[in-house]
Amino acid sequence: MFGWLKKRLVTWAEEHQRLETARLKKKSQRLSEEIEQATGQPFRLTSEELRKLAEKAKGMEREQLREVSVLHPEDLEKLIEEIDSAEDRSSEAP
Repeated sequence: MFGWLKKRLVTWAEEHQRLETARLKKKSQRLSEEIEQATGQPFRLTSEELRKLAEKAKGMEREQLREVSVLHPEDLEKLIEEIDSAEDRSSEAP
């Protein structure tokens, strides 16, 4: 009985998380478009913002990042490079 309940809770949580991710992605895209319309320039993150985002995104697979990201493709590639170089540095540490 508890196995069934656990499975239902996990399914519910996964669906809730998927819907929330989709909602937040749509909201982020809308806000980015508003900024772009107001300024006439694409919304870009600073290198410091990319570094902070890379720290939070460590452990995510590239496909996951691409799926949830609302970043400009160049910023996303910079983020992935930052994560990869941070992982390389940590594996080289004694």
